Amino acid sequence: SGNTEETLSAYEEARVRGASVIAVTTGGKLAELALRDSVPIVKIPSGLAPRAATGYLFIPTLGILQRLGLLPDISAEISEMTGFIKVLQKKIGPESPIEENLSKRLAQKLYGKIPVIWASTGTTEVCAQRWKGQINENAKAPAYWNVFPELNHNEIVGFEFPLEILNKIHVIILGDERDHPRVQKRIEITKGVIEDVVDGITEVWATGNGVLSRLFSLIYTGDYTSFYLAALYGLDPGPVKVIDLLKNKTPTFFIRSRL
Repeated sequence: SGNTEETLSAYEEARVRGASVIAVTTGGKLAELALRDSVPIVKIPSGLAPRAATGYLFIPTLGILQRLGLLPDISAEISEMTGFIKVLQKKIGPESPIEENLSKRLAQKLYGKIPVIWASTGTTEVCAQRWKGQINENAKAPAYWNVFPELNHNEIVGFEFPLEILNKIHVIILGDERDHPRVQKRIEITKGVIEDVVDGITEVWATGNGVLSRLFSLIYTGDYTSFYLAALYGLDPGPVKVIDLLKNKTPTFFIRSRL
């Protein structure tokens, strides 16, 4: 939107520190400040919820990094990814029957349960965070995420009590062939530790060839899963009333005059 408090605060701090700034936004206060400060702006389409505008936010960011020489030319990989996603959409979209639709089957497993999404540091971590946020916002339900190997140092110890809550937890493990072999070993051991106390454990594996295709295969599958879970709960996935309430009750962000 260009009006998010944390984003405006980051813009302000970057300017104070003398950083070079590029604004990616639909408009709002961020665009006003960027125009005032002669900061380059990448305008993206408006009217979408941020969680539905991942492509508009992610691809321009890659393009900027590439133009700055921080990334090699990845246009071929982006093209491969978009083609792959179109094929995947036919498999997990609304028209696909549940027998052939992974996201619909996952939503059924998570219905009435507490989703806990685990992934691996350095490969699928960001996907787990995305799953958690999409379930929160679309299905209006609690969800939690963590990563291997860190969760083996703390969270794994918390699967003894209370059993009535543990029995409501369904663990989703996001996997990729690039996961470290030691992490893969930890995952197998961890499954054995918790399998008798949780509702169930489901592994979802990345598909596709390039890194972007594999990441977005997990993201896209999780997005549709959260959408179908909202449908099972009889909810419109669009509105986020609590977030709107917080924004309305939070004082307007003030840009310091030192800019």
